[in-house]
Amino acid sequence: MERNTPHLVVVMMLASTLGCGSTLDAAEDGHDDEASAYGESADGDPPSGPLQPGVCIADYRDEYTIGQKYQCNGAHLSHLGLTYNNVDYLFYMPSDGTGGFGQGYEPYEHTRVMACCGKQELELPIAELPTLAENCLLDARQQLCISLTNYLAFLINDGQFPGAAKKEALELQNWIAAHTQTCMDGLVDDNSLHEVLQARWDLPENSDWSPVLSKVHFEVHQVGLLGAYLPEFPEPCASLDENNDDPLKLTPQPVGPPNFIALEQGDAAIVGPDYGTGPISGSINLASTATQCIDPWCSQANLSQDPKGNWSLDAMVLYGSGDLSVHDNSDNEIIEGTRVELQASAKGHWTLEGGAPVYRIPAGAAHFIVTGRYDDELVTLPLPNSSEIIANHNGQSGWSFAPFEIGYRDDLGQPWTLQIQASRWR
Repeated sequence: MERNTPHLVVVMMLASTLGCGSTLDAAEDGHDDEASAYGESADGDPPSGPLQPGVCIADYRDEYTIGQKYQCNGAHLSHLGLTYNNVDYLFYMPSDGTGGFGQGYEPYEHTRVMACCGKQELELPIAELPTLAENCLLDARQQLCISLTNYLAFLINDGQFPGAAKKEALELQNWIAAHTQTCMDGLVDDNSLHEVLQARWDLPENSDWSPVLSKVHFEVHQVGLLGAYLPEFPEPCASLDENNDDPLKLTPQPVGPPNFIALEQGDAAIVGPDYGTGPISGSINLASTATQCIDPWCSQANLSQDPKGNWSLDAMVLYGSGDLSVHDNSDNEIIEGTRVELQASAKGHWTLEGGAPVYRIPAGAAHFIVTGRYDDELVTLPLPNSSEIIANHNGQSGWSFAPFEIGYRDDLGQPWTLQIQASRWR
C-alpha cells in the first residue's frame, strides 16, 4: 500500500477507526426491517418515481424513487451497560436524561431523525400514521447506533470510563463503529405502539474486549414520537441515510438567545505528517458573516457564565464555507461538508487578568465531532480539544477566540492537528 497518496490522507485523517473514527457508506447500508422497504401500506416495491401518498422508503432504490424529507419530533433515552471488575456500569445517553430532537432542537436542514415519504396527513396524530411513524423509528434506530460510537469515544476521552479498561473500551468502540448494521438489527422493537421504540441489544461475549468487559449491552429505554414537520418547500430524499452526518447529541440544547453568538470571521487548517511527498496540509474558511453564509449553515455558539467564575461553552458548530482541499506536494483531494460540532457542554472558568475577564476551557474538556464526506462516504471523528480554549469579551465588538487545536495520532502513530484559527464572534 502506498502511504503517500492523498486518498490515504483522507482515510487516515477522517476515517481511521483506531480509537476514534467511524464510517458509514450510505450505498451499502440496509435497514433490514419489515417496514424498511416502503412502509406497511405498500404492497411490494413502489413504482419508480415520486413516492405516492402514504408510502415511505428507507433504503436507496434508484435516482427516480424520491420522497420528501420529514423532520421527526420526539425524545429519546438509552444507556450503554457493562460489567467491569464485578461492578455494573450504566452510561446514559444523553447524559442529562433529556434527549429531544426535531423542531426546537435542530433546524430542518440538520434533521437528526427523519422520514422519507410521500405525502402524509400531518393533521392526524402520529399514532394514526403508522407508516410515517415506523419510518421515523427506523431512522432513530440507525441514528442511535451511529451516536453510540461517538458517545463511547466521549466517555473514554472524558475519563468517565474505567481507566484500566481503556484498551478494551477502544476495542469495543472500534467494533461498534464497524457494525452499525448489526446494532440496528439487534435493536428489535418489543412493543406494539407504532410511535414508540423500546429495544435492547446484547453484544457478543467472546470478543476482543472480553473477559475484561462483560455483559455489554445497549438498551433503548424509549424513543417516543410526538409528530413530524414538513416545511413549505421540503427537501427531496431517496433514503434514510441522508442525515447520517447529523447524529443525536449527548446533551441536546437549542442554539439561540440569550447567549447566542455568530461567527464573524474564522478559518481552520489541517496539518499532517509527511509520507514521502511533503507534509500534508489543508485549509478552509469557516462559514461566517465574512463569507456571507446563509442560515442555518452559519457557524454559531452558545455561552454561559456566572458571577462565581464558572464559564461554559454550551454549544458550538463550525461549518466549512465550501470544500476542504487536502494536499501534499504530489496531489490534492477534496473533502465535502466539513463540520466541527461540540457534543456536550464544555465547562471552564473565567478570571480577571489585567482588569479584564479572560475565559478558559482546559485541554480535553471540549468534546467535538469532526465530520466530512469523501467520495460519497460519510466519515466521523469524535475528538477532544488538545489545547486550551481561550476567549475574551470585547464589549460592543463581541467575542474573540484565540487559536486552539484538536489533535490525535493515526494508526501509524503519526500526529494530525486540526487548527481552529483566531476568530471573531458577535
